Amino acid sequence: MKAKSNSLFHFTKTIENLKGILDNGFCPRYSLEDATALGHEYMGYPMVCFCDIPISRIIDHTSFYGEYGIGMTKEWGLKNKLAPLLYCPAEGVIPSFANFARKLRKTTDTDSPDYLELRSNLMVHVYDILPMIKPLSGKMIVGGSSIEKNFTQENEWSYVPYHEKILYKTDFDEEVEACNMELESSRLEFSPLESV
Repeated sequence: MKAKSNSLFHFTKTIENLKGILDNGFCPRYSLEDATALGHEYMGYPMVCFCDIPISRIIDHTSFYGEYGIGMTKEWGLKNKLAPLLYCPAEGVIPSFANFARKLRKTTDTDSPDYLELRSNLMVHVYDILPMIKPLSGKMIVGGSSIEKNFTQENEWSYVPYHEKILYKTDFDEEVEACNMELESSRLEFSPLESV
């Protein structure tokens, strides 16, 4: 049995969602992700998620995420800046990275004329990297309930468009619709030749 598929799959729960993807492409949406290693319960990033799970392991995945799916070539994924997630222990690189970002935000040493530009550039990279790091296991919100999940079993690849906002659980419901509307121009389009 192969450990990974040669394709990237995206699954959804309804045929209407699949038809929308076929008509309009993949539109990123903010999703709450486990952020306990960062000192928050959940943080929301804009993304479209795929997986390269081999077909022999697909049943558990489709029963959880939905039975309607589409497969894309990995060449299409790489061309569109999809990347596999980095799964880390909760006490490893995730809190170290978050601690670095917190220190950077709190630094008051502005003697260097390049400080503000450096800080701004580094924070852009923080926003790029955080959505691509996930704990080995953690909590996920499904249907309004929090459930435990082994994330490494998902073989996740994600597309994360440029964004300047992270949503937190406390303000997610109030802000998510407006934030998602701003992502309409970040759709991933494809042709039938790029699907598998």
